[in-house]
Amino acid sequence: MTRRTAQAAAFCQTSHRASPRLWSAHLDLGMALLRLGQMTEGRAAVEKSFQGDPYNLWAKNTLDLLGR
Repeated sequence: MTRRTAQAAAFCQTSHRASPRLWSAHLDLGMALLRLGQMTEGRAAVEKSFQGDPYNLWAKNTLDLLGR
């Protein structure tokens, strides 16, 4: 609600460093980076999330929208 996307991205970067197999953190980081306009980094984070959890519909749909 408060549009703290940059802070969310920074938080997600620390969380996925602390727990690299937490695929939702990679997805959250990717979504935040995409919102910030960092398309390459955001897409890479979403792809990593989808590789770790291929049943995550948010990751799949986001990649489909990006033209996987």
